[in-house]
Amino acid sequence: MIYGLVNSKGGVGKTTIAVHLAAFLAAKRRKVIFIDADPQQSASAWIGEFSTSIRLEQLDTDEIIHRAAELAADADDIVIDGPAGLSATTRAIMLRADRVFLPCGPSILDLRAATKAVHLLRDAQQVRDGLPMGALVPNKLQKRGRLSREMLEAAKKL
Repeated sequence: MIYGLVNSKGGVGKTTIAVHLAAFLAAKRRKVIFIDADPQQSASAWIGEFSTSIRLEQLDTDEIIHRAAELAADADDIVIDGPAGLSATTRAIMLRADRVFLPCGPSILDLRAATKAVHLLRDAQQVRDGLPMGALVPNKLQKRGRLSREMLEAAKKL
């Protein structure tokens, strides 16, 4: 399974969720490869500090397109942390992933960014006959926050 974490906005939790997903899968004794496709490479630092069982790769756009299938033969799961923005790298991730998670915080800017990512996801699904499966991941919500409630309502429409 290849999981991609993408969104057009930074600061929505892509890297945090990607690292936690990889750690969760590794704790289940899955053979995990983590692809850090974000130029900031924050995930590489985190994984390098806490895990010896997760194989780390740092790939750019072309490498994701050409090497993801090859790497999948060596792993149970691949987790890809994408960069902020709807770049060629984001498109490459969507063209290779089986599932794409779109983290979204409780602000109108986060929701607008997620909407753009959903449109790109739909384009990838047309090209790939329905894949990748996509899920909006509400993040940084406050239990009683008005913005959180409004974001969840708006997300239903996506």
